[in-house]
Amino acid sequence: MAKRSGLGSDPFGGKKGLDWIGGGQPPVQQAPKKPQKPWGEGGTSEEGLQEEKKRHTFIVRKRHVRQLKIMAAKENKNISDLVDEALRQYLD
Repeated sequence: MAKRSGLGSDPFGGKKGLDWIGGGQPPVQQAPKKPQKPWGEGGTSEEGLQEEKKRHTFIVRKRHVRQLKIMAAKENKNISDLVDEALRQYLD
């Protein structure tokens, strides 16, 4: 009787690594990249906004956001208008 190993036969047919996955398929071609604009010029952060404005994300305390929302509702303004006004007073 022949000696048998307890592991059974190789399910991948002796192929190395992940070669068994390929199956002879051609490599996927990637779409050509769009030319990039210099940093800070145009882009999606300025789409749909007035000329002097730019979209940006800031991390703000929750308490400050609540206060801004309350102030904006009382004054019937947008939060962005309140922030713009506060920054203008602080920076000018």
